[in-house]
Amino acid sequence: MPSGYRLGGTAAYAACTAARLGLRAALVTRAAPFAPLDALATEVAVYNAGSPRSTTFENVYEGGQRRQYLHARAQPLAAADVPASLRQAPIVLFGPVAQEMQPDLLDCASGATVRAVVPQGWLRTWDDDGLVRPVAWREAESIRGRCDVLVLSVDDLQGVPQRLAAWQRLASFVVITRGREGAEVYADARLIHRARAYRASEVDPTGAGDVFAAAFAIGLHQRGDPVWAADFACAAAACAVESTGLDGIVTRPRVLERMAADDRVQ
Repeated sequence: MPSGYRLGGTAAYAACTAARLGLRAALVTRAAPFAPLDALATEVAVYNAGSPRSTTFENVYEGGQRRQYLHARAQPLAAADVPASLRQAPIVLFGPVAQEMQPDLLDCASGATVRAVVPQGWLRTWDDDGLVRPVAWREAESIRGRCDVLVLSVDDLQGVPQRLAAWQRLASFVVITRGREGAEVYADARLIHRARAYRASEVDPTGAGDVFAAAFAIGLHQRGDPVWAADFACAAAACAVESTGLDGIVTRPRVLERMAADDRVQ
């Protein structure tokens, strides 16, 4: 980041969200031995399968737009990297960031009640200079039957809006996050709820979609209500953007307090 190195990625934001919402959370990753995972390990059980290098992105901001470069990529994750003790977890979230996992890895979560996928890493590729750009999600159909919740951002749909109709049928619930415009929840390809965003004093939007995805999966598991889960996730994401990095992720009482205030964007 312009301010220096920062621990990030969907898995880090999601696991930290689960921990601060009161769950026992674990994270499976591949990273170099010197990767700064100790800060996460105070809250989350970290299983690092190891890699000579850690996946490393550089984010360059110009005029409010982000240009992203991939400077290093860890070795891919495989089913053998997932400890047996985690395979019966009731909530599992998969968050590839750089094409580092295959869809069949989702079979490790066959015992979960809620299997969530944030597919951003399957929607990006990079050139010889590392410049990241969108790419067609060729293996989208592979997650059908392996996923209960699919969370996409509106940015994921840029250039391929026609794919939304097909992607809506990949999971029981498909959620499109739209930043300050809230989120849309589809059940069996039918729009069932437009969740309005909560007002927030934005400091850092990085990871907000990952926080939303984790909070939605947790809310859905605990309440069984996708409408409540979406509002809960919007509140968690609003809190998250008001501080830098993982510092913005808050506890369950704080999220419920935000919901009770009901200060929404009109």
